[in-house]
Amino acid sequence: CLITFTFTNRRHHCRGCGEIFCGDCTPHTRLLPASWGYRGEQRVCDNCMSLSTDDFLSSDTSPSASTAASSSTPM
Repeated sequence: CLITFTFTNRRHHCRGCGEIFCGDCTPHTRLLPASWGYRGEQRVCDNCMSLSTDDFLSSDTSPSASTAASSSTPM
């Protein structure tokens, strides 16, 4: 969405993919793999919510962790 973030309209990140969304675009919660370090259900975006539970929970590494690892590589 193209909403402007303010003090009252805060940014939220999807715990599945790590992307930034407004609260209206991340209304869902779901369990994530324990290896990702989260306990209980976590906020996820529509896209991550639409993934099958087996595919989502069978993943060994968080998509956001792999993105962070690739962006921290020195040039």
